[in-house]
Amino acid sequence: PDASTEEGVAQIRAELDAYEDLFIEAIAAGRGTNTDDIKANYEQGSVTTARNALKSGMIDAIASQSGSALAGTQTNLTAQGETEHQLTANSEEIMNKAELQAKHPELYAEIKNEGI
Repeated sequence: PDASTEEGVAQIRAELDAYEDLFIEAIAAGRGTNTDDIKANYEQGSVTTARNALKSGMIDAIASQSGSALAGTQTNLTAQGETEHQLTANSEEIMNKAELQAKHPELYAEIKNEGI
């Protein structure tokens, strides 16, 4: 479409609106809510910090930069603003380092060796 014409702008806008609808539907499904809630309460496309997104329920956790090489590593903010590092298994079971070492010593040793 020719963006220098009204018809071209209308076509581009219609395509972008369709992508926006798909994006909002995906967010609503992921957050367990509806599109009206997303449109009314989720930043409307503005930029926010991860901490604010976590507090508002837009995200579930903040990934740790230091643990980014380990799949499933998350850093969660507690109510006091402190961080809590956890490993999340595919089954959604949350384990800390000591539990991982106790329940899966071979995996713990392998991950530790890879980290070194």
